[in-house]
Amino acid sequence: MSNKLERKSKKIYKRFNKKYMKELKQLLKNYGPWDNYIDCFAYIQFKHWIDYYTLGYNVVAMEVKDTPEFNRPDRPTRLQIALKMKALYDRYSDMNLSDFKKEDGSVDVDKFNEAYKKAKREFFEYYMEYADDMWD
Repeated sequence: MSNKLERKSKKIYKRFNKKYMKELKQLLKNYGPWDNYIDCFAYIQFKHWIDYYTLGYNVVAMEVKDTPEFNRPDRPTRLQIALKMKALYDRYSDMNLSDFKKEDGSVDVDKFNEAYKKAKREFFEYYMEYADDMWD
């Protein structure tokens, strides 16, 4: 990497790290220790991972799929994992009651709850499958 490109990447890296630290601090101001906000924290982490692995600056560890001792060439990259985690999170967090209306105009709360729980379970199962890959 040329010095000019490295300086530019370092600047971008520092800028988005500062941005996400600010988001985390704001999150902590909005919630108390009694609130269940772990998924809000995780969402900020996913956005950071996407920026971090897209930029590629200061990424020193090998991908699990490229590590000989794991022998898993089909394993997704950390960027692919982060993108999918964010997409799965968005799917359950952006669900809207109006998408579950019955013919009479009322909301089918049971179908909404079922779909929400299924989407949330899928998100957390994916996270549990790949959480250990997300290191550097």
